[in-house]
Amino acid sequence: MERPLAFADQGSTVRISGIKLKRQDTVHHLENLGFVEGGEVRVVADQLGNLIVEIKGSRVAINRATAMKVMVS
Repeated sequence: MERPLAFADQGSTVRISGIKLKRQDTVHHLENLGFVEGGEVRVVADQLGNLIVEIKGSRVAINRATAMKVMVS
């Protein structure tokens, strides 16, 4: 079932199914960080509206608005 990354449970690992952002510069930035279709992301923490995720061995913080546009399953 596809849902926004922002709704993934802390500690869960999910697979990226798409990014629904209009700003291509932001999409490219996320892709450079490893947010690509089929990639796995583990939710480390949800702090003050930001998500801390682990992707490709690195921890990355993204804001909730962006996490709502990254679709996962």
